[in-house]
Amino acid sequence: MGFEKRKYLESLRVRFNELAARFGQAELSRRTGMPQANVHRYLREGKVPVEFCAALVSEFQISPIWLLEGRGGMLRSEVRKPIADMGGDLLELVETMNSVSRMRIGAVAGQRDLKTLRELSDSMDAFDHLREKLNARSRPLLGAVLDELGEAVDRMDLDRAATLRLTAQQLARLTTDDTLLEKLDSHEGGFAYLSGNLESAISSERKVFARRMVDARIHNEDDLTRARNLAMALRDSGRLREARRFVRACLALSEDDCRGSSVRHQMRMFEAHLDADLGDIRTGLDKAARAFAEIKDDFFFAGISYSYIQLLAGLWTVQEALPFGRMSGGKARMLTRFAAGIEDVEGLSACLPALIGSPPEGLPEHEYDTALARLILDLLKGGKRRVEDYDEVATRYPPRIASPHLRSVMVSLHRAQVARLCGDNRVLKQECTKCEQAWRDVPEELYVKVEWLLPHCRNLEAIPPRQRTKLHKEGLARLQSEISKHITRGYGFLKTD
Repeated sequence: MGFEKRKYLESLRVRFNELAARFGQAELSRRTGMPQANVHRYLREGKVPVEFCAALVSEFQISPIWLLEGRGGMLRSEVRKPIADMGGDLLELVETMNSVSRMRIGAVAGQRDLKTLRELSDSMDAFDHLREKLNARSRPLLGAVLDELGEAVDRMDLDRAATLRLTAQQLARLTTDDTLLEKLDSHEGGFAYLSGNLESAISSERKVFARRMVDARIHNEDDLTRARNLAMALRDSGRLREARRFVRACLALSEDDCRGSSVRHQMRMFEAHLDADLGDIRTGLDKAARAFAEIKDDFFFAGISYSYIQLLAGLWTVQEALPFGRMSGGKARMLTRFAAGIEDVEGLSACLPALIGSPPEGLPEHEYDTALARLILDLLKGGKRRVEDYDEVATRYPPRIASPHLRSVMVSLHRAQVARLCGDNRVLKQECTKCEQAWRDVPEELYVKVEWLLPHCRNLEAIPPRQRTKLHKEGLARLQSEISKHITRGYGFLKTD
């Protein structure tokens, strides 16, 4: 049966009345900004404007799935009714366990008190029985919560995922099911990655991967997916060499069981990506071409890595990379960052606002990369801005980068870039000093992004020669040498002539 508008509006009105009964019409009116007379009418008849629904979702943290479809709990923080019912039974078991465990073991004075020992033995038997019963009851409850958590992570609904994650963590203390505990670790890794907490993501993914590597082989695509996620988290934390070693090991360990797997082709593409990151662009291009030839219909991952390698080689412009593969938030962020770094007016104009949108396809509007790109584009077009505009961006949308060392480099680099484009020579000198010192302080195991070479060099070159300190001169000489070597290796994007 097709969509019936009348029945849908009737069911929607039922849910509106549930909201009114819970919060009151006056409160619905106040917090949504709708006149109370209008709210009263929506509860009885007529069309319901979409802005009213959006305001309900935003102001009262209403679940949009519940509001529009009637599925799940009313609030984002609520778990579904079957889960809540099971949770009630679970609490009864916990109370029973607590009452059993309150027996004072200190009453046992030795073998003389055999009666007390027998009571203790009986109590421990009862305790073990209840613990097993508790484990049996908590298992389906935890499984249901983890299913919802996985759905929330896939939808990038971090608010709901955060609540479900806390629920799952508590329930995990009551179960010994290794499969469910591994699933929790996996979802923990996904949540941490989306939240920008890469160290936590890496820790969770390591646990999952270690559980599955009992015989030093990767047997299936799911295990390989876990390995790919861990490799990506390692890269995003700046540990590029470790990420590449890990990818190469995983490809070797999966050769027998996962040959032809789409995820294995992605891992091969990612190895090419890391080769390009680490200074071997020609090997990266060759591996990327061979990996791409094997990819049949999955261009989501290739859309990021293949485009990125072509951009570094100077073979594609940002505009040429835009339509390649399938757009994703990751690709949108990569293109926007790249265009801002090389100060490509046409590329930035093509990216903004075309790539801004909701995850997982678009780049969120209220985010550091988006706001910075807009600021740089405005400056490149001759806009009158100040360094304080960058400070506002960094304060409102703190950059999400795991390593404090790399964060120090990036923030000083971007602040100096904005100062240069604003013509603020005083701040430019200060931030170039900070950036160069932070660059030198980066630990050996971390790797500074190759895209940062060009803007840092431009920043240092913009300081009048007579005003350059010894640190500035040494940094500029080092960068010019590195850029020259990279151009020789095939990094065409660094050619500015």
